[in-house]
Amino acid sequence: MKFTAIAAACLSLLSTAYADTDVDASVSSKIVLPSTFKPPQTFKNANLVHIISLEKNYVKESINVLIENVSPKAQDEYFLPFTSDQMQKIGGLEVKDRKNSDVVGFSVDAVEFDASRYVKLHVLCRQFSEASANSDSDTQFYRIRLPAPLAPKSQQTLGISFYYLNTLKALPASIEQADKQYLAYAFSAYCPSAYPTLKQKTEVKLPSSDIPDYTKIAGNGETKEFPVKQGSKLTYGPFPEVPAGASSPVKVRYEFNKPVTHVSQLERDIEVSHWGGNVAFEERYTLFHYGANLSSQFSRVKWAQSQYFSPQTFALKEMKFVLGAGSKDAYFTDVIGNVSTSRFRANKREAILELKPRYPVFGGWKYPFTVGWNADSNNYLKKSEGKYLLKMPLIEGPKQAEGVEYEHVDVRVILPEGAENVKFYTSAPDSSITEHSVDIVRTYLDTIGRTVLTIKARNLVDEFRDRELIVSYEYSTAAALRKPFVIFSSTMAVFVAIWLLSKNRSLSIRSGKGNGNSSSPAHRKAFSFASLRGTIQPELSRRLYRLIKSTNNLISAHETAGKERNAIAQELSEWGEQTQDEAVSDISDKIGVILSELGAQEDSYAHNLDDARGILKTIRNTEKSVQPSRDNKGKIADEIQKLKLKEPQSTRLVILEQELVRAEAENLVAEAQLTNITRKKLREAYDAEFEAVIERAEKQIILAKHGKRLLSLIDDSPVTPGDARRVYNQGGAARQVLNDAEDDLRSWEMNRENGFVGNEATDNGAGSGTSRGVRSYASTSQPDIYDVVCVGGGPAGLSLLAALKANPTTAGSRVALVEAQDLSKLRSWQLPSDRFSNRCSSLTPSSANFLDKIGAWSHIQRDRVQPYHEMQVWDGVSDARIEFDWAPGSAPNGRTIAYMIENLNLTSGLLKRIDELSGVTTFDSARVENITLGEETEELDFREWPIVHLGGGKQLAARLLVGADGANSPVRAFAGIDSKGWDYGRHGVVATLELEGNGWAGDDTKIAYQRFLPTGPIAMLPLPGNYSTLVWSTTPANAALLKSLPPEDFTALVNAAFRLSPVDLQFMHTISSGHEDELAWRMQHTRFNAQAVPQNVVGVQEGTIASFPLKMRHADTYIGERIALVGDAAHTVHPLAGQGLNQGQGDVESLAKTIDYAVSHGQDIGTRMSLESYSSERYIANHVLLGVVDKLHKLYSVESGPLVPLRSWGLSAVNAMGPLKGFFMQQASGNGIKLF
Repeated sequence: MKFTAIAAACLSLLSTAYADTDVDASVSSKIVLPSTFKPPQTFKNANLVHIISLEKNYVKESINVLIENVSPKAQDEYFLPFTSDQMQKIGGLEVKDRKNSDVVGFSVDAVEFDASRYVKLHVLCRQFSEASANSDSDTQFYRIRLPAPLAPKSQQTLGISFYYLNTLKALPASIEQADKQYLAYAFSAYCPSAYPTLKQKTEVKLPSSDIPDYTKIAGNGETKEFPVKQGSKLTYGPFPEVPAGASSPVKVRYEFNKPVTHVSQLERDIEVSHWGGNVAFEERYTLFHYGANLSSQFSRVKWAQSQYFSPQTFALKEMKFVLGAGSKDAYFTDVIGNVSTSRFRANKREAILELKPRYPVFGGWKYPFTVGWNADSNNYLKKSEGKYLLKMPLIEGPKQAEGVEYEHVDVRVILPEGAENVKFYTSAPDSSITEHSVDIVRTYLDTIGRTVLTIKARNLVDEFRDRELIVSYEYSTAAALRKPFVIFSSTMAVFVAIWLLSKNRSLSIRSGKGNGNSSSPAHRKAFSFASLRGTIQPELSRRLYRLIKSTNNLISAHETAGKERNAIAQELSEWGEQTQDEAVSDISDKIGVILSELGAQEDSYAHNLDDARGILKTIRNTEKSVQPSRDNKGKIADEIQKLKLKEPQSTRLVILEQELVRAEAENLVAEAQLTNITRKKLREAYDAEFEAVIERAEKQIILAKHGKRLLSLIDDSPVTPGDARRVYNQGGAARQVLNDAEDDLRSWEMNRENGFVGNEATDNGAGSGTSRGVRSYASTSQPDIYDVVCVGGGPAGLSLLAALKANPTTAGSRVALVEAQDLSKLRSWQLPSDRFSNRCSSLTPSSANFLDKIGAWSHIQRDRVQPYHEMQVWDGVSDARIEFDWAPGSAPNGRTIAYMIENLNLTSGLLKRIDELSGVTTFDSARVENITLGEETEELDFREWPIVHLGGGKQLAARLLVGADGANSPVRAFAGIDSKGWDYGRHGVVATLELEGNGWAGDDTKIAYQRFLPTGPIAMLPLPGNYSTLVWSTTPANAALLKSLPPEDFTALVNAAFRLSPVDLQFMHTISSGHEDELAWRMQHTRFNAQAVPQNVVGVQEGTIASFPLKMRHADTYIGERIALVGDAAHTVHPLAGQGLNQGQGDVESLAKTIDYAVSHGQDIGTRMSLESYSSERYIANHVLLGVVDKLHKLYSVESGPLVPLRSWGLSAVNAMGPLKGFFMQQASGNGIKLF
């Protein structure tokens, strides 16, 4: 129904409701009775159903009761008992007739006891003490007055509903931020009633079936025990013959992993502007989270990581406001200022404002904020019968699934100046309205003040969002014209005064001191409104930008100095080695270590400077956020001045002046915030820089002193020609000097009071890794110390540990393995000879040689490893083909191109080799809960060491932490190393296939096949006997179809993929069944060379069909301070080249060699300088391979166009050029010349 159609009816309703009511009076919904009052037993409850809903973060109770008048007279007063504590928390109490919705007129009043009257009476009777005891009764009442008295022995069904606020308690009261939240609620299994009840039951509705605790009481009849649990509902009863006032305390604890949102104060302003045709809404919230508190400090890192999977959480992280149609200009601010994490969407039906607080709000936290918006007054304001009618919701708070409760609500309706005869009506419960009044409030440019209707309510919930508020008022034309007339008159008076004063005054805003003719036209500055504001703030911002940029240049200079130091150290060491002088060789190598550490100090100092620069950026960013408020204030002021000059009678002046007041207030807050941040961050920035200067200087002094000690070990006494120098025997002393230097650097600490070495360490610590903001610090418990900790027990991680233990140089290192799986199952892995795992990899001869070198190859079940000797690759569109096979006499490893091996076979063999070598501490079935930086203890300084936290409180301190933990590497995340790449939008389908034979050439020559289709390549790689493994890259839809097919249709599609044209194959992917028959028909019309494709697939092993998404990822670097990444943690490649496993083995071989060099030369294996050779060797090689594979995938995804003949020509050309083809095969097998 249109708003105008009901305007007259609403006005009539308002007139009736307030005919005898003073709108300025306070509302009192209480009646006063003697303190000895007890409800007369005039009713009995024939049947009562008590429903308690705990589905939201407040309690909703409904009482459906059939009452019967048992007195001889008609009765119209029914009393409902509550405790005094409940009376403070109850809200929204409403009553209706359950059987006849046309019955209206129920009134609800709170009973208030007149204790003073009762006390006076008993003073006269000298019984004051007894009166005091009685007046302290805890039971209070609400009186329900029926619309019409109920005749004797008559019955009526009442529906009573109300809400309890702030009654749910978190249990436990404190939890971790990732834990589930549980709430507890205490109530009575008997519904509190002032009258006897013949039959009743209580139903408790809960948000989930996770109800760990609830009170059990004795049952009756066939039910031996209450409550009866049905899913998420508990039922107590039915109970027969319950006397008045009976109580049975029970308690329930249930899962509620949602926010417990409580608004202690909502101030809602609604400002009506007739001239602007606008209704402005502003709501100020004081919001609390009354859920479980955090038992430990909030971790922003854990929160960001967990949100990747969007889990359910009890933290409040977003709110949604559903506003009226036509809403616009929405804003969201808090105590700091404007919050940009909001989204406003509007359409013809409604507008939605989605908000995200600056931080997730956890239990016990407070978040005050303000939202506001404007709306077209035509949607809310109508005129009827000479009166204005304003209709809007009473509250428009956030619409949350978990609910919102409001303790105090103040609604102010600010009407135009001169509005009178104000009346209002609201459909909200009368019991919740505590006070209302009409006042006069003066605002900007008011003459007599604006009329303001104030309505105060308490204990409301979000279910009252749709309850309307209707305000009627009268507003005459004279009142509407009053303000424009006053503004126009005042403006004209001001201009006249300025004109009179300007006849003898200069218009220049600059002083003429020192300039005798400054008032002349040649020297007078042109008038500009912008000049009234000045330009000091933008200039300050530019100067700060130049300061930050200059600091960046300084940082680059120190980083360059560090690199030059390292280069000099390397050159010095190499030069000394070539001198053939043992003393010079040893001392120059040790001095090189000192110089390298000096370079590391330069790099560390550069990082600390960068941190200080980042703090200065905070000032700049804050200043940038303040500048719009300055510009907005100035723009509005300029516009007002221009409008006063051009159109002094414009009605827009009033709106602009109001906007100016708001802009000035916003700018005042922003400027204060800028001043606070500027002082704080300036101190923080240069405090950090000066500490970095002290650290760099003192550590350089330490290194220089030890460098001089090294020089003193050189015997520079001259010798006579022909005489031999004394044998150099200072090697041990030189190594001790380096050890002393390392100990001194490790034990160095900052003293904040005087800047010298002391006993109190700073929070920043020494080293380059502790102040970057991406790592947290470990707890104070003592960790176990290891030289190498490898996280991840896949092929890469196990190969690295086997390589370290098999090398005599590194065999003495203390190493540990952390793996989430149970490795005992891998150790005993065994499958029948005719069954194979579906996850197989192609192992190059180079990788196999490495495994043999570390002693793992002999522990692999060789009868399950299949070498293959040829590979057929062809274009699915043009059928251009290349055949990879070794020319006679050119194969470095016989005729083997690669080996097909099950991943489980490889890991099982590596585990057996590690067990044989011993010395590896294994933590399997262990989850990495966190990785942090350590702390300094009395014995050791772990501030630069990664600490791996495992379940059960176990901690591992790593001199070098190796991440072999896959594509979603926690080690990489801890190091703050980004991984860039993209998803291919393809899935890899794998399966173990059974062929009709052992291959066209038998067991002597096994052939691998690969066909490039437009949707992705399909490869069939040989396994022992007549088995093969399938790797098919295709679209997600095709992958889903393949996994859903029965075995005969699946094998038909695989056979079709190697034989049919792409068009025919595409059609076969569109049918859901009958692929075997379809292939048989199409094969009658398809020509192909049977020897050029694999033998027919006749079966697929049960349970081996699976798929996984394909993606390309590459880490920005493979190393950090005491961090190294290998395998999928560093790179992920498309499987079309079969190089993923080999890349990981190449990483491991290079890293093991790097660690060997560091150990043999007395270097710290965890420093970035020691690991640099590994990163430089592997990064470029892997990067090139990733790029080649990616380009091949994209090249063969094209179905038509000039690329098809070009790629076909290239494939045929390579096939025809034997040496070039041999070069590619050497590179693929890992035996070719290293190009990078």
